[in-house]
This record gives sequence, structure tokens and C-alpha cells, in this order.
Amino acid sequence: MNTTAAQRHEVLVLGAGYAGLSAAIQLAARTRKRGNLRVTLVNPYDTFTERLRLHMTATGQQTARMNIPELLDGTGPVSPRTVPANATSPSASSRRWRAVTSTPSWSWSPRT
Repeated sequence: MNTTAAQRHEVLVLGAGYAGLSAAIQLAARTRKRGNLRVTLVNPYDTFTERLRLHMTATGQQTARMNIPELLDGTGPVSPRTVPANATSPSASSRRWRAVTSTPSWSWSPRT
């Protein structure tokens, strides 16, 4: 489907916990046929922390390492993009966020 810039939607998901990761995967999967949605997931780490298993980690047991980009791979025509950063400086009025990364700062705002 050929879409114009006016028809495209951009979604920014902050945090890749259970809710954020699920939201990114579901959005990408449910809109895969439309092709007019771009999902960006901002999280400080590239691995998913399975909080239900932290007690195992505390006792020295090994748990599976789940790489977030690999979990998102293939969820849509364009898999959600991941940005390893901490989101800061929200501005609801301008619909912009700033992210602090180990590389130069990255900022996000919807395409116009």
C-alpha cells in the first residue's frame, strides 16, 4: 500500500518492560498490512529484564538473555526501531521527547 506522509502514523513507546514491549509488538503486528505505522521503542538497555525471574538471578541461577531487537524482528513490515536511551524532557504541547544516549543526543518528534 502506498501511503502519503499525511497518512502515516508514528508511535513512540517509552520503556521495554512487559507493557512497553507488548505494546510495540502488538502495534507492529496489528498494523502490518496497512504499512502506515512506524513504532520506535526507547529503552536504556537492549535486553529485556524478566522481572518474574529476578529471584532466580538473586540466587545465582542463569536465566535466558532476551535481546529486544531480536524479539521485535519480524513483527511487521518494518519492525519497531529501538533506541538505547533514557527518555527525558517531555513536551506534550510540542509532542517532542529528548533521549540521552551514550552517543550524541537523539530527539524524536512526529513527522509533519
